[in-house]
Amino acid sequence: MADITITHTREEGTILTGSRKGDGVYEIVKDHNFRSSRHVTGLYIRGSRDKESSWRINSAAAALREAGHTVTIEIDDEEKRSFAEIEAERVQRAEEREERASDRADRAASSADARRAKADKISERFWMGQPILVGHHSEGRARRDQERIHSNMRASFADQDRATYWGNRAEAAAHYEKHRNDPHRTLRRLKGLRADLRSLEREREAAAERGWTFSERRERRMRELTEEIAYWEALVEEAAANGVKIWGPEDFAPGDYVRYMNSYFQVARVNPATLSIAWNLRLAPKQVMTLEDATNDGRVWTHTADYTKVQWRCPEEAMNAFLADGKVPGKKSADEASAKTPAGKVREAQAAAKKAAPKKRTDPKIPKRIKVQARWDATVATVTWLNGRGHPHKDFQPVTLTAAEGTKYTESVWSKQLGAQVAQLLADAGYMHAGTGWRGGPAEGLTGAIMPAPKVEPETPAIEEPAPGAELEAPVEEPSAPEPAPAAEPPVEEPAIEEKPPAEEPAPAAEEQPAPEPAPAAEPPVEEPAIEEPPAEEPKVWGRADFKRGDYAQALGRWHEVLRSNPRSVSVPGPEVHLIQWAMITGRRSAAEMADAEKTALTCDSSGITRNPMVDTRVGHSDQPNTPSTPEEPAMPATTTPEATTEATAPAPEKKAAPKRAPRAKKAAEPKAPAKKAAAPKAPAKKAATQKTIPIDRIDRDPNQPREHFDQAKLDELTKSMQKLGQLQPITVVYLTATKSYRIVMGERRWRAAKAAGLTEMTALVLHGVHDDPRTTLAMATAENVGRVDMTPIEEAKAFKRLEDAEYSIDEISEMVGKSAAYVGWRIDLLRLCDSAREALEKGHLTVGLSWYVSLLSTNNQMRFLARHARGEFKSTREAEAFAQAAREEEKRQEEQGSFFVLAEEAPALPGRDSQDAIPGSLDLPEDERERITSERAKLTKKIDRLGDLGAILSELATANPEELALLLAGTPGGVPGHMLRIEHLREVALSATKTLRQAQAIAAVRADSIRINPEAVAEAA
Repeated sequence: MADITITHTREEGTILTGSRKGDGVYEIVKDHNFRSSRHVTGLYIRGSRDKESSWRINSAAAALREAGHTVTIEIDDEEKRSFAEIEAERVQRAEEREERASDRADRAASSADARRAKADKISERFWMGQPILVGHHSEGRARRDQERIHSNMRASFADQDRATYWGNRAEAAAHYEKHRNDPHRTLRRLKGLRADLRSLEREREAAAERGWTFSERRERRMRELTEEIAYWEALVEEAAANGVKIWGPEDFAPGDYVRYMNSYFQVARVNPATLSIAWNLRLAPKQVMTLEDATNDGRVWTHTADYTKVQWRCPEEAMNAFLADGKVPGKKSADEASAKTPAGKVREAQAAAKKAAPKKRTDPKIPKRIKVQARWDATVATVTWLNGRGHPHKDFQPVTLTAAEGTKYTESVWSKQLGAQVAQLLADAGYMHAGTGWRGGPAEGLTGAIMPAPKVEPETPAIEEPAPGAELEAPVEEPSAPEPAPAAEPPVEEPAIEEKPPAEEPAPAAEEQPAPEPAPAAEPPVEEPAIEEPPAEEPKVWGRADFKRGDYAQALGRWHEVLRSNPRSVSVPGPEVHLIQWAMITGRRSAAEMADAEKTALTCDSSGITRNPMVDTRVGHSDQPNTPSTPEEPAMPATTTPEATTEATAPAPEKKAAPKRAPRAKKAAEPKAPAKKAAAPKAPAKKAATQKTIPIDRIDRDPNQPREHFDQAKLDELTKSMQKLGQLQPITVVYLTATKSYRIVMGERRWRAAKAAGLTEMTALVLHGVHDDPRTTLAMATAENVGRVDMTPIEEAKAFKRLEDAEYSIDEISEMVGKSAAYVGWRIDLLRLCDSAREALEKGHLTVGLSWYVSLLSTNNQMRFLARHARGEFKSTREAEAFAQAAREEEKRQEEQGSFFVLAEEAPALPGRDSQDAIPGSLDLPEDERERITSERAKLTKKIDRLGDLGAILSELATANPEELALLLAGTPGGVPGHMLRIEHLREVALSATKTLRQAQAIAAVRADSIRINPEAVAEAA
């Protein structure tokens, strides 16, 4: 048996000596974390240096004694080095590790190169492609060489992997000090150290209170932690003095945006150690996450962000300005904005606003929350009314709810039956759920906030006084016993909604008030119109209480499934979750109503359903700023469901048979009428939309319709569908008071198909307040049609040009139609094409890109380009584009010389000149320049002539027998693969040369063949 000594010091760690190889000591102590190393004399415990002695020492000694060994333990935990010395040694050891790892990486890389070189050397004995000759005397040697090549290559790959591994280790060791002393990592390290120190301090205080003894070991640990914390705090202070930004709570205010994890997050709360930021995993990753994005059911979901991981800050006001411009600020812009608006100033403004705001006082007699308690499969549930502090309300007694006979609350507090009973209980008591979600579960109960339900006061119809001398009319709703209108008051057509300017005089008296006792013969009755224009009703204002998850909301003519109802919007699905503002919503359907509608919604007119008719900044990615509704934006059609009956006003057929009301007298007769009359022109600011059925002969097409051509085949398909199913999608029109007719804004294709199908009337959405603004109707029609598959580029160009003539900027047009500004500009440039070029583009003979290059040329040169294109002189579109570009450059170069230069088709032949010897522009060249060009031309043509020999060689190789080539080239340097590489290189060079010559051909064709000096012009000038 051996005499074993286990010693432990802070500097050396735990070391076991007295053991020899084969005495069985290592097998016993290896389970106690002892290891061996050639750099340490004896066995050691890994990671025991500069630490207290471990309990493993006693366990290992006990195991050795049981095996019959003699064990001596020597421990010294008092003497220790300073923490600065420990850190210095760690950095030194990292440098040594870097040196060792670099040396090993170099040796492995050298070995890999040597192995590869040896394999290449062996392969030189027979060239690649030489097969093993089976049965030949060289077969054995060839197979041995092949195996040696393989073994050397495998060893080369293994050595290369080792070189990569040790190279990574060397790089990590080189960066050790940088990462160890990083101030942000140090702050996180300090957080843990301070927590450990506070824990020991609390233990010491607890021991002192109880009269226990606090161990010396813990006292030493507290001193070590205090020393280490002081060391790292000094390091952080030094980094801050050197310009490193150390973020803290004083640098932020609620509402600011923080750059965290390469995205912007809005700050909800500023905490001492962290920031509470807006968090929504459904939208992540997102460039800018706002508090509204993280709001669900009235609750803002947050996540903590450590100050040590903060990248930079951007104030809320500056971020809103950037987002309004469609930009996301970088570090430089954010730092500049942060310097202009420091967090301290923002906090002061917020505190002043909070102080100035009136304090909210709530009635203590009103309950604030309820708690619902029910066990699994229970038949009884309890509802408790709670006050603001969460205690049972003294004025409200708990209510016991009982499940219906034969049923149970199977899902405990989440049972649908229980939820319906709770909602009914709240409604009976005059309360409603606040919409902020429920918290809790079956064990502790479900708690939710409540609020008094709004009181709905019955609407009392306004009593209108008739004009002096006018008789009371019979109500329209009672056609069973109509009172005949007096003969003195013939039915007069009631005008549609007309917005008159402030200075406009009232309409003639015949339309405003009835004449006092007119004679029937003098004033014959006016023919009653088929359609009346009722006053536009106020559109329904949708809110959060109108929608729940699974409903469908209508916006911009589309139905969207509702994922979540927010305070100011609803979330709908898309490539990313989108937000739709309440002002954009025009209808609602439940899931069942949507399913019924989809059963009949076939492909009557897919153009209005599957395509986005308009681009609106209020429906899109939530990064975009959500702008409020503006007067220029039209309202969208309302739904026909019962929830939206206040928005859709379709005249019923029965009303046509009802007695006609006599025109009412104007309110001008009342004392307060002038004030109301002056405010009337402001009414069109809210554009309402009314859905009604209109005779098809009263609907006219828009003469400014962007689309000029309609696919007859698709139009016939739509006509057949309308004959079978009728009209499924309403068109959009505006009412023209001058002609008493309607003009189409969206849906001309459906109108054409309806006329072809024999329909006599159509369902239309009448927009109010836009018929007097041609710019708005033009913009709406263009945005609805642009982007369709069957709209030609020329039609798009004309539409964009009309918008530009209507004083819209290119940027406004691009935002309106959802295209880039460059796209709009390129399309407008196509209008410079001549008629023949436009026809070629519309027929598909010219591509859009090539047409744009042609549009840059003059009209005459466009015609000559088309002539060349028709003769097939261009082998590809690229060659045609190169020619057009070269012609344009030549036009620019020669634009000051006017008619002295014409294209070749117009120029008369020059006698006595060989086209091969001619030098373009030689009349303007000096003699020495002409001689230089002639000399260089001769040299270049001689070099090109030598390509004939190369062509003959390639032709011979192309027609050679592959087996014969393999046999002939097998013994040459490089073998078949080597020659293949040479041919491939020649092919790449030939392609590059072809590209250069194509460009030269275009320039030469323009300068030499297309543009010559016009001798007639020269003679005239002389």
